[in-house]
Amino acid sequence: MMRRLPFGQVFLAVLLGFASGVYIYKPLIQEYMFERRALESDIASTETGKKENE
Repeated sequence: MMRRLPFGQVFLAVLLGFASGVYIYKPLIQEYMFERRALESDIASTETGKKENE
């Protein structure tokens, strides 16, 4: 037998699912962004160093 879920329960399930996804993946995204910024700053500093040496 199939019963319908009330809107409140569906909304709560979606909200909890989204919040838990953010909680789980936030550290991974922050690590990726940190590494990306570090790589971009290294590239920028080497390009500036090459221009100064010429």
